[in-house]
Amino acid sequence: MIRFISESSSNFAPALQAASVGHPVYCRSEQVPAVCPENLKLFDRYTCCARAYWNQYPLVPGQQNILLVGNGRYATALLEQGLAQNIFGPEYSTNYHLCGDWQSFQSNHPQLLQLLSGQEQDQLLFYPHWNADFDFIRRADRIVQCSDDDEENRYICHFPEDNT
Repeated sequence: MIRFISESSSNFAPALQAASVGHPVYCRSEQVPAVCPENLKLFDRYTCCARAYWNQYPLVPGQQNILLVGNGRYATALLEQGLAQNIFGPEYSTNYHLCGDWQSFQSNHPQLLQLLSGQEQDQLLFYPHWNADFDFIRRADRIVQCSDDDEENRYICHFPEDNT
């Protein structure tokens, strides 16, 4: 059974009920229960989007500086999936420049921060705002505007609103 209703909060309770009778259930939901039946697989749109992005546009060796502008669920998922999928040998390193308010990510991932701070390969570099240092913007091999707010993304990228 797959539960994929546009309002993901409506998915969880029926999916949990279906899982209780033994059916394998895949459910789009932002809810993360303390205990989840083994046959209930949860996924969210942010992780799916990030996974699809890195699958379609993977890093190639030599792309060293990735700039993620924005914060929130999309940015966090892009970083988590980027770290998981863009793995190269020890001769390569990737610097993820993270612009915006990443305090929540930092407090939720202290072991990851500690692990990455002690090595010369992949690094996480935090900046309070995307235009805090134009030098790293010029050096960026890739810039991803990933705010959860579409209006903010359009404003930063200077795209007019699409009313079609």
